[in-house]
Amino acid sequence: MNATKKLIDVLSDKHQLYTNYSVGKFIYLASNYDPRVAFDKYIQNSTTHPLIVIGSVGSGKTHLVVDGLRRLKIECPSLSVERFNNDIRRAGIKYDEIDIHEVQKAYPVLFLDSADVTLKRREYREHQETIDLFASLTRIGCKVILTSTELYGYPTEKFVQTSIDQISDKEAFKLAKHFFAKDFGYLPQSIEDLEICRKARSAIIRVVERNIKRYFLIKQLR
Repeated sequence: MNATKKLIDVLSDKHQLYTNYSVGKFIYLASNYDPRVAFDKYIQNSTTHPLIVIGSVGSGKTHLVVDGLRRLKIECPSLSVERFNNDIRRAGIKYDEIDIHEVQKAYPVLFLDSADVTLKRREYREHQETIDLFASLTRIGCKVILTSTELYGYPTEKFVQTSIDQISDKEAFKLAKHFFAKDFGYLPQSIEDLEICRKARSAIIRVVERNIKRYFLIKQLR
């Protein structure tokens, strides 16, 4: 089996990697408006660079991309860059033997999550080869979508870049009420419930969710 067929096969069972995100509805906020617009434009317009969504840990980068793919009814391989690298290595695939045109034909869109390690360690051959492969695929029309907490000094002109801003106190309160209703099973209305939501606020979405869950567990133990 040649390298191209191996790569296509490796990616063939990765379409549903993020099915867990179907449980939680994506929440539209001012902080993620620009990235949502950038995602749609990237998919709909011609470009020769990968799209990279930048944001802090827990800011909703992965969820934003998964939501975008769902909204636009796109099914594509979705996996972390680390898993991509590991699968390539285990399959014994050599990058210089890959026919990128065949890969692009099989997968017009690829979602590679958490590119941090590859961007940080690009001085190592395997990581630079991964970045070069993504760049080569986009030059022939494949839409490659990446996420990362930062670019780690990598040239910005190599990507179509968009960033998720930190959420405001007002948005954090809105999120806290959303997660409260999800965990507690009812909307927060009492002074005590609303105080829990105020205390749960954070600039990071995942932290807000975790704080509400902690308050819920504390209440369960009383």
